[in-house]
Amino acid sequence: MALKAEHIVFIQHYKETQDHIASYIKAVPGTDRKKAATCGKRWLNKSDIAAELNKVATVSTAKPVEADDLSTQLEKAAAALPIKQRTFCEEYLIDLNGTQAAIRSRYSKKSASETASELLVKSKIKAYIDLLMKVRAQRTEITPDRVLQELAAIAFANINDFVKVVEKEEVGGSKTDLGDQEEEKRTHRVVEVFPTDTIDKAKIPALSSIKQGRSGIEVKMFDKEKALELLGRHLGMWNDKLQLGADDELKALYKTVMNGGGK
Repeated sequence: MALKAEHIVFIQHYKETQDHIASYIKAVPGTDRKKAATCGKRWLNKSDIAAELNKVATVSTAKPVEADDLSTQLEKAAAALPIKQRTFCEEYLIDLNGTQAAIRSRYSKKSASETASELLVKSKIKAYIDLLMKVRAQRTEITPDRVLQELAAIAFANINDFVKVVEKEEVGGSKTDLGDQEEEKRTHRVVEVFPTDTIDKAKIPALSSIKQGRSGIEVKMFDKEKALELLGRHLGMWNDKLQLGADDELKALYKTVMNGGGK
């Protein structure tokens, strides 16, 4: 569906100002600020307008960039934002929680959630957050793809990749009725753990721990069911209400891995 003339005016003005209220008043002259705030926000969520605005945010990600180019882009993106909005972006990377990032950036606690929603749709803020994530991924060599690879290793791990059950024969002695000693063979099953240097490195992440216990070597694996659930949610396989919390859990996992790599 083609954009209306007022939508085009709104988009052009919003690209320059990042202010949905002023942009709506520009597109629909005579509108009071209260109505413009509500209508402007609604327009930002319209699929055709959002798609047009998103082109600005994604244009810089079309090609891989070298470290120097990335640093230059980051500096330019930071300079294009007010200090408060720049702080919000940097705080957002801590836990990917918009509301808390707004509070930590000294926005009003009462309207922090609404403020975060408004900020996160701004093209310049999305572009800056994207660059911050790229710089951190480059520094830590940790990316969302690597997180998913670790999840896949856990989800599709097989216990037979790490241990095997073998039969061992023991020879013991017992006395006959005549008092003579005779050999007695007994067979029993034992679990053998493969040497770690022989296990496929891609499968190692599925191991939670290996330790010596009273009954022998204990091998513990990470929660396979949970990993499958997270992967299924990420792929949109579940149609029930559980799907609604997928992003939060993946964000929490992403946060944990990223913090492990340093901030």
